[in-house]
Amino acid sequence: MTPLARGWALGTATWFAVTALGACKPKAESDKSGPPSGSVALAVHPPESAHAEPSAGPEQKKGMTWVPKGTLIAGTPPDVSPRLADEELPGTSIEMSGFYIDTYPFPNEPGAIPTTNVTRDEAAKQCEGRGKRLCSELEWERACKGNANTTYEYGAQYRAATCGTGMSIEKSASRTNGEYPACKSSFGAMDLHGGVWEWTKSTWEGRKSGEQGSGVLRGGNATSGELVGRCANSLARPVSSKEGTIGFRCCSGPDNAAEVKLSLESKVAFERLPTVRATTAGLSKIPRVLWGSTEPIQTEFFRAWHWRPVADEELVITSGCEKKMIGQERRCGVVVARIAGAESQKLDAGATSPDDVTVVADFATGPRIPDLI
Repeated sequence: MTPLARGWALGTATWFAVTALGACKPKAESDKSGPPSGSVALAVHPPESAHAEPSAGPEQKKGMTWVPKGTLIAGTPPDVSPRLADEELPGTSIEMSGFYIDTYPFPNEPGAIPTTNVTRDEAAKQCEGRGKRLCSELEWERACKGNANTTYEYGAQYRAATCGTGMSIEKSASRTNGEYPACKSSFGAMDLHGGVWEWTKSTWEGRKSGEQGSGVLRGGNATSGELVGRCANSLARPVSSKEGTIGFRCCSGPDNAAEVKLSLESKVAFERLPTVRATTAGLSKIPRVLWGSTEPIQTEFFRAWHWRPVADEELVITSGCEKKMIGQERRCGVVVARIAGAESQKLDAGATSPDDVTVVADFATGPRIPDLI
């Protein structure tokens, strides 16, 4: 599957599901491409604030930034969208020990053009020659997110100008280190995004797209910068790849052994749920502005489907109407929601509460109750 198709699988699937209901307005697409010839990741995230002063390490190391021990919230939580559920951890808390990371991509000098056209082994040898090592992908992510675990190295909200993201990697890979001085994490690591993709020592395993056993890249750039510019974003490449868009940076200190390991199960992608009332109980109790209403309405739902657009992503599609009011034509529509613990056996077993429900999208269908059949 191409990067563009991969990146927008969730949005496209939503479009077709709701088109079948006769109630869809598709959104504009956006390129998710990474280095020429591969897959890319996507997604966006929550309540964080930007910069604290970089922490001083146990000793100063020239050209390196100290990343203290702390908790990494790895990947993207299930209630945050969009995300690549089958390529990243679901907001998993991981305790990390302290380590050093190069402030800039290799050769780790301000004003230098990053070194590219190296395989992963060649990059590792360059680091070893300086008494260092390649970073793991989660060390890289920790250095990017900082103690506040921000979506982007500079904070919670995407800003293209901060790191010069949102352009093709071919145009940005030759930019010099430090060209964007505000592009730094709260720990002080610079140019984590906007320039070259960076080799890590980690291996791509258990994730859906990309060749299994490939090396993991972090950083980089693409025209969809709000997605590729996330600290959680990653990319698979054969470890023998040598491209002008792939560089690296080094770390030092004891290894952090944690790696991205996903347990992806094959499940039925789309199925009708028999227990509509229990499934939608939490949704029905939430007054919301839905389906073109001008004020919150009380709703009742008549049909529900369990939808798994990708592995490790659980959504519920429901159709229904506002509770009928005398003398008024009722509004009906579709709601796509994420329900906490949305596994078939749980949905069939009992009622959901309002606290379980996150509405992802809603679509109006006029006065009729839509169905997928």
